[in-house]
Amino acid sequence: MLYVREMVGDTRQGWALLSAMTIIFVVMLSVCVWSEQAGNPALNNMNINQAATTTQSAATWKGKRCG
Repeated sequence: MLYVREMVGDTRQGWALLSAMTIIFVVMLSVCVWSEQAGNPALNNMNINQAATTTQSAATWKGKRCG
């Protein structure tokens, strides 16, 4: 916090700057998490089942050596 105080010239302004940046970060992070959880509409329209693709890919790679 010492560096921020030297940049803005006052401890209270440093805390205000830190709190503003934290609020913006939390808001933008929540938007990113929400959009990642929503999924891709193009993949939803293709009727891809996540459980089926996971077991199928696991069965495909079973017994094969990597490297």
